[in-house]
Amino acid sequence: TFVTIFTEKYSEAVFGHVQYDLTKALQLEVGGRYTHDVVNNGGQIQIGFPGLPPFVTIPNAGTYAGNNWTGKAALNYTLNDANFLYAFASKGAKAGGSNGSTNFLPETVWAYEVGWKTQLFDRRLRLQLDGFYNDYSNYQVDGIINPATGTSGTGNTKGATIKGVEFQGQGRFGGLAVDFGLAWVDSSIGAVTLTNNRLLPNGGNNLGPQCAAGVPSNPPIC
Repeated sequence: TFVTIFTEKYSEAVFGHVQYDLTKALQLEVGGRYTHDVVNNGGQIQIGFPGLPPFVTIPNAGTYAGNNWTGKAALNYTLNDANFLYAFASKGAKAGGSNGSTNFLPETVWAYEVGWKTQLFDRRLRLQLDGFYNDYSNYQVDGIINPATGTSGTGNTKGATIKGVEFQGQGRFGGLAVDFGLAWVDSSIGAVTLTNNRLLPNGGNNLGPQCAAGVPSNPPIC
């Protein structure tokens, strides 16, 4: 196998972030970002033996271009010198791209979080507690094998969710420093179904194409 492929990636963005004190204790944060991404693939993959043509040549030609709007809105509340509360909702994105001749979509996530931070024992101990929920669309999965080329690439699922609660602490008491944390996390990911539709080597028998997922073998139908 002779691999002479390359990928060029280009990204540009403009963003802004504003903090405004609604009261002495309550602060509003608002931010936004616009991103433009371009991916260009080139080169080729050749499969075969030198001097024994024909080679199987798979071009690595593909282009992806996409735009994403992302942002965040948050409320921060300073209860007193030792206690701080916050809540935010934000949208993030991971650019799409190209696996040669096939493209995959950008991944987006809506993230929600609420939390509390405090300091105890004359600021010798800091504690953080938060709960979060992340809702993904077009969740990207790496390592999907393309049966036509034997190369791996990236694909999309319908979505995924990650939610949980985290508790962390940091303390310093004289020469003793301690760090600890505990988390409960629950996650799920959308199913991916991949079907190889190429004809199988028939070996003198008409086997038919690869059967779809969940369909039993039934030559020559599939």
